[in-house]
Formats: sequence, C-alpha cells, structure tokens
Amino acid sequence: MNQTILDSTALRSLTATTDQTGRLLRPARALLGWMDPEDAKRVLVSNRGDAQASAEQVRAVETAHEAVGRRATFKDPVSPETDVPVELLPYVDRLQKSPAGMNYFMEGWRVRIVNLTRLISFQPVVFVDSAVERVQDLKPADVEGVANICLSIPAGKEPLAPTLDKVRNVWTVLSPNPNLRVVGQFAGPIPGAGGGAPVFGFFLALMPSFMQVGHFQGRTILRDGYHRALGLLSSGITEVPAFVRDFDAIEQLVPPGMLPQNAWLGPRPPLLPDYFDNAVAATVALPAVQKVVMVQAIEATVSA
Repeated sequence: MNQTILDSTALRSLTATTDQTGRLLRPARALLGWMDPEDAKRVLVSNRGDAQASAEQVRAVETAHEAVGRRATFKDPVSPETDVPVELLPYVDRLQKSPAGMNYFMEGWRVRIVNLTRLISFQPVVFVDSAVERVQDLKPADVEGVANICLSIPAGKEPLAPTLDKVRNVWTVLSPNPNLRVVGQFAGPIPGAGGGAPVFGFFLALMPSFMQVGHFQGRTILRDGYHRALGLLSSGITEVPAFVRDFDAIEQLVPPGMLPQNAWLGPRPPLLPDYFDNAVAATVALPAVQKVVMVQAIEATVSA
C-alpha cells in the first residue's frame, strides 16, 4: 500500500478554522506537483499577501515537482467510460425532460458512466469539507442516489436573500454557491402600478451544476464537479454517471485559474486520485469565498 495516500478517515477529519485576522479558512487539497511553484507557495500560506513561504514549504513544493518528474509517461489505452446501465435509464429520461438537462442534451452532451480514477484533472485546489459532506451515507449500490449527486435534477427555485443599502441604492445577493448567475434583464412598467412606473433590473438564478467530462486531444478530463468527485472517491465510489462531450477549442473546455496547460496535457498529467497522494499534493487552508451579485442605481448629472 502507498503510505503517502491520505485515507478517507483523515480526509473527513479536516475542518474549517480561522486565522489571527478572523478569516474563515476551509481545508483543501492542492496539487503542488503540477502547480506553478509561486502559486503553490502562495496556497501554502493561505493566499496571504503579507506572508512568505517557509524553507520547509518551499522544499515541499520542490519535492512534489520532483515526484511528478519521476513518474512514467501517461498511457491510458482503456476508455474510462461505459454505457448507462438499464436501471438508470428512467433517471436519464427525467433528466432529459427537465429544463436544465434538456439544454445540455441539445448542446451535444450525453450521459455516460465514467471511472473517476482515470479522469485527468486541471483544477489546482479542491475544498474537501463540502466534498465529504455531500456524499455522507451514500452507498455505491445506490445507483440513483449517486446520479442525484452527479446529475441532480433541480426540484425548483432555490431562495435567494437580497439585502438593500438604501443610502447607496445597492441590492446585494450573497451565496456560497458559485453558480449564482445573472441570467437575464428586464425593463418595463409594473403591472397595476399607477402611471405605469418603469422598472429596470436583472434576473438572478442559482444555475444547476452537473458533473461534466470533456474529451480533448485524446484525453478524458473532468471539467466540472471536482468537489463531488473527491467526496465520491473518499467513499469508495468510482463509477458514476456524468455528462460527456467532445471539445475542439481549449477556451470552451477550461475556465480561468486552472493548472498550466502543459501540466494536464503534458506527459505526466494529474488524475483525480492524486489529490489524495501526499507525495504530489498537500492539505492547505484557504479563505472561504462567496459569490456576490450587486445591482446599483446611480443618479448623476452630465453635460448635454
């Protein structure tokens, strides 16, 4: 057994903390061996601009890069995908008929069973507290339960709690869900209001998040769903349903802030299990973040 592997018990013991400034820090696993060295040093000091990595932390980054360099060239001739089992077809049918799922199928996505252990990763850091929470008590034999984690069918509108700053005329919406989006705009009178008072504004929504796998240049890569994937792996679940699609342009596949391209397209790319390998990854504490949308009305006088 590889003694550098972080077991599920150790992973589940990681909890949020606070630093001396009161910042909430969440535990995460960072792929030090593939990160730009300066980025790796920064996450080891919790992204603090006033802190420098210690000699021990600098050496940890160097050691992780050396461990990656000693690996054999990546070869995976076996496809990490299989067809959806018969017992899951009714769920896929419901997903296809849902508004969110329908859009994915129209864009060319298809549902396949993927082996998480053979998917390439390009996300440098994954928070692990929420990853573990999402899969508690889930069993590998619970096929539909696993599908509900990976390809959850939205049940309805999730409530948002906006706050109003009357002095600055600012509406603010905060959410720990990174999928909070501005999904539309509107302008027009309020029905039933005297004088037809005009209204201008935006539609917000918590967009559904599905596990997504992309094919690019002969490689199979996890595009979205990293927290769930690590949680599932920590529970011993490796075969899961996901949306799968081919990509021709790297800009469509990779969001900003990911690992350098030569890290995950190079000869020794990281795989999902590498987040658990202390030879190439490490536990770090990073500031908790929230998605924020602010809408402000500004009155001004300008020259004609």
